[in-house]
Amino acid sequence: MKNLRHIPTITIEKKCKKLINSFITTLSITFLILNITSESCAFDEHERSAPLTPEEKIADWIKPTLTHLTPEIINKKMEEKFRGLKLMDHNGKWVNPAFTSIANELIPPLEKEDLSDFVDNMARIAADNPYLHKVLVKIMGSDLSHLNTKTREEKYKFVPDAIIFAKALDNLTYAARRHDGILEASYNVWEERQKGIGIWRVASIPFCIKFFSVRYPLSRAIDSMRCGHIQENQFNSILPINILEATLFDLYKGNFGNAYAGWQLAINPPGMKYNPITGAGPTKLSKDGKACQLYMPFCKSWNDLYCSWNLGFVAGFSKSISLNYISKLLIPSVNDYRETPSEYIFNRTFALYATLNYEFTQSYESDSAVKSVDEFDYSDPAIIRCFDSVNRENAINYREKVQGRSNHTTEHA
Repeated sequence: MKNLRHIPTITIEKKCKKLINSFITTLSITFLILNITSESCAFDEHERSAPLTPEEKIADWIKPTLTHLTPEIINKKMEEKFRGLKLMDHNGKWVNPAFTSIANELIPPLEKEDLSDFVDNMARIAADNPYLHKVLVKIMGSDLSHLNTKTREEKYKFVPDAIIFAKALDNLTYAARRHDGILEASYNVWEERQKGIGIWRVASIPFCIKFFSVRYPLSRAIDSMRCGHIQENQFNSILPINILEATLFDLYKGNFGNAYAGWQLAINPPGMKYNPITGAGPTKLSKDGKACQLYMPFCKSWNDLYCSWNLGFVAGFSKSISLNYISKLLIPSVNDYRETPSEYIFNRTFALYATLNYEFTQSYESDSAVKSVDEFDYSDPAIIRCFDSVNRENAINYREKVQGRSNHTTEHA
């Protein structure tokens, strides 16, 4: 053992200082970790004690229906959806090389947790819509105990299928916006199929009217993107006509508040002269040329009202319309328009046309790969009344914003 007297004093001081500094650093890190952990626990406790939003309650109502799904079941059902869309054949092969090249985007490996996250994401995005949120708050304040009893068994039978369709449609809509050729390849598949069958001969008149009133603007959009030029007033007439089709049905059903919301949407179309106050203006192509951009007055608020109005319209159909028509309004590829509100209608048009083709496959072709989910009676007079009364208030709010009588007139498209 070395004699300490032979060790220079300065060396001992350095070692002591190093030891003390090391001890202080370790102690500081320990306190920091304990502090962060304490704050995190307090935050988690606050989160747990915070009341759930209506959107979160709906997500929590849906997610238990997904717990039985294995990756194999999900993959099989995703393939069924794309077969129903006629983009994949019965042997599991994509019908166009454009789909083959992005197969992992269209049908990625998925687990039930991924679908639960997908539902949570739809709920978070929906909560960003103040008009829809206001409706849902009122619905949650209504007595729906009889509806819970009525739908408890049905939801486990039908909701998982609707969520998986929503995921497949979301993947396809994202791909159509991001990748060259996907939108046109999808459209061409559906065009060839409907010409071969003759939809007018086998489908109902209301279905045919809706089908072709959506097909026409989508075909014009594809033509515009192909040639790299779009008319400034494009969609100025066809979009209001589409809205008024549903508005007339609302009037027929006595849903006058929802009809008034539709009217406000219809009289504030895209394709007008540029207005620096409201952000309204002529229709454009996106910079990458892969989307049409529509500028309605206060575009984000217009979209918010449209989503709330359209859900109110769909709620009035009950058994006569599939759950898929609801999910196509709420998928992130359509409903997450905060960054680019001008592309909402373009993405929604594609998603709706895809849904119409899928529903045609289910309803009118004997070799359909998927059983229909339109037996699920999700409608209720109380829910319809909530949409009707609140959407009237929402429409008045939007009207006053456009007319300059609202305090919130700083939004731009």
